[in-house]
Amino acid sequence: AQELAKADVKPDVLLADYLMPGLNGLELIARGKAEAHSLRTVLMTGFTANHLPPQINGKPDLCLTKPFAMEKLLKSVRLALDANH
Repeated sequence: AQELAKADVKPDVLLADYLMPGLNGLELIARGKAEAHSLRTVLMTGFTANHLPPQINGKPDLCLTKPFAMEKLLKSVRLALDANH
């Protein structure tokens, strides 16, 4: 996420899985939003949103519960991008 501050082109949306090596998706989302405040985020997880640990700064804009169809992922990305305008 530190690279966002130095990047010439800023991403509009960040897709993150909750379980990743090194840091979880909520931590990545928190770092991304700290670097790019308008960044929209989609968290993908096998947990339901109610069972995710609370993380104030890492709240995703949308949460997708796995498994999901590709169409649902595409719709979620579109919703996230539309909410940014």
